[in-house]
Amino acid sequence: MAYKWRLPVSKRIDLFLRRFRRLPSKYWLILGSLFGIADFLTWSILSDIQPSQRWPVTLGLGVVALLITIVSIARQPDVEEIVVHSRALTRMAREAFNSTNYAESLQLLEAAVRLDNDNTAAWSLLGRVLVRLGRFDEAVVPLNRAIELTQIKGNRHLLLVNRALARIFTDNLGAALADLDLILEENPKHTEALRIRATVWLILGRYDNAFHDLNAALKIKPNYLCARAIKAVALKRIGDLEQALRELKRCEALVPEDAVDMYHISLAYANLGRVDDAIEMLEAAIQRDPRCVPRAARDRLFDEVRNDPRFLKLITVH
Repeated sequence: MAYKWRLPVSKRIDLFLRRFRRLPSKYWLILGSLFGIADFLTWSILSDIQPSQRWPVTLGLGVVALLITIVSIARQPDVEEIVVHSRALTRMAREAFNSTNYAESLQLLEAAVRLDNDNTAAWSLLGRVLVRLGRFDEAVVPLNRAIELTQIKGNRHLLLVNRALARIFTDNLGAALADLDLILEENPKHTEALRIRATVWLILGRYDNAFHDLNAALKIKPNYLCARAIKAVALKRIGDLEQALRELKRCEALVPEDAVDMYHISLAYANLGRVDDAIEMLEAAIQRDPRCVPRAARDRLFDEVRNDPRFLKLITVH
């Protein structure tokens, strides 16, 4: 199975041959000198033997020297080759990630960071994969490393969002808020950070703060289905059922299509008493993206249906 993730043979041959091209000229001078010494000693020691019988010995010594060179080079790949290999594994991991094959992506990325500890893309994707697999505690370390290495603000915000999610699902809500605050200090219009921070406020019972962030997100992006779904939950929590149902209708009118939208409208259904619809929508979300399983298993906003056998089946079978 592991051989599936090795570089193509042609690429490995090319990288191996590059090792010879990068050898310093001094190395080849020394090798040539050793061959000359071997040649001299051979012809001196075997002077009593016919010349036609001596040259195979000389040639053999040269071949042995070359083989020693090849073996020594083969055992020690250079830095460039290691980096290229690590990047190739990262590219394959990204393809698996985009196909929601998170288990394969994880194995590729673990190999990539073992090869190159400074591979920012690999550390970044590794943290996100662990979040999607529901291994939230483990995700924090690679996300920390990626944030440390990342220079691009947008990428850093993506990593902070994922670290905040990892912390939310491990009940480290204070640290999650700190991550989201960092994003919003640099970009007050980051709608995803606003929506996630509102969710944390909602879990903490800080409804005024939750509505402030949700309204800010919806002012920027009126058709942001996830924010509207969380707002429906918040309205229900404060007892405004009429407005909550209105928000839910707006969500339905937006026609959820991707897994994240379906997950959030499922949350709204669950909190507004539409259990059958909640289960059906959650199952549709899981079919599109398996990351919804570990999230639903730990999401406090699913407490309304936590003991429903159909819900339990969804979060254990998949």
